[in-house]
Amino acid sequence: MKAQQRVKVKRDEIAPEPVEIIARDIMAISDAVRKIDNMRLSRIALVALLHDQSKVPKRTINVVLDGLRDLEKNWLKPKQGGPK
Repeated sequence: MKAQQRVKVKRDEIAPEPVEIIARDIMAISDAVRKIDNMRLSRIALVALLHDQSKVPKRTINVVLDGLRDLEKNWLKPKQGGPK
């Protein structure tokens, strides 16, 4: 039987880890949906436009927009050293 070899993973100090990239993208998506919620076009109008173009039920559109907005809160831990 062959002895098992330990694998060493070298981290590149310059390039971010894939997890960091995913976390950054989740924060960007949540931020974008929060900005959409704060724009001049009302949420009702936005949902109506999306429904008209896609024929997806309005309730589903609202659930998706809410889920995208809450991605950061639901999937990422709070930053260390930040407000508690």
